[in-house]
Amino acid sequence: MYLLYGIAFEAHQQNSTVLFDPSGCAQRMLIRDFGDGRSFAPLFEARGYQLKPFSRAGILPTTFNDDIALVRSFVIDACFVCHLHEVALCLNEHFGLREAWSILRQKTEEAFDRVRPRMLSEEFWLEEREAFLNRPWPTRSVLRMHLERYRDYRLEHELPNPLTKTP
Repeated sequence: MYLLYGIAFEAHQQNSTVLFDPSGCAQRMLIRDFGDGRSFAPLFEARGYQLKPFSRAGILPTTFNDDIALVRSFVIDACFVCHLHEVALCLNEHFGLREAWSILRQKTEEAFDRVRPRMLSEEFWLEEREAFLNRPWPTRSVLRMHLERYRDYRLEHELPNPLTKTP
C-alpha cells in the first residue's frame, strides 16, 4: 500500500493481534483501528485516484502533498520498529537466532523486488529502498509530543537501522 499508493496504516502493537492455529503457529495478523493513517496524495493520484483529505478542528493532518517522509516514518515506526524489530529481538533472545535481522533484510529486499515492476518511478523505488534498508529509522517521539501537548506532532528521532549491512 505504501510503495504503490502512498498509504500507511497505524499498525502499532496495540492495534495488532497475531492469530495462531491450534498448534501454536502464527497464521495471520489482524490489524484494527484504521482511524489513524497517513497518505501521500501525489502518489495516490498518480495511480488515477482522487484523495480528499479529511480535516476537522483538533484533528492532526494525515494527508500530505509536499513530503512523503512523514508517511514513510509511519510505516517504519509502526511496522519495522514496533513489530518486526521486536520479533527479531525475541527470536534472538529465546532461540539464539542471531541472523534474524539478516532474514528481515532479505525479506524486505524481496518485497521491494516484487513491487519494482509496478513502481511509477525507478528513482522513487531506489530512494525508498535506501530509506528502509540503509538509513537510520525514524520513530515518533511520543513522550516529548505528550509533554509538549502536541505543539509539534511531527517530533521524531532516529534509531540505528539493524538492517544496515556492515562491511
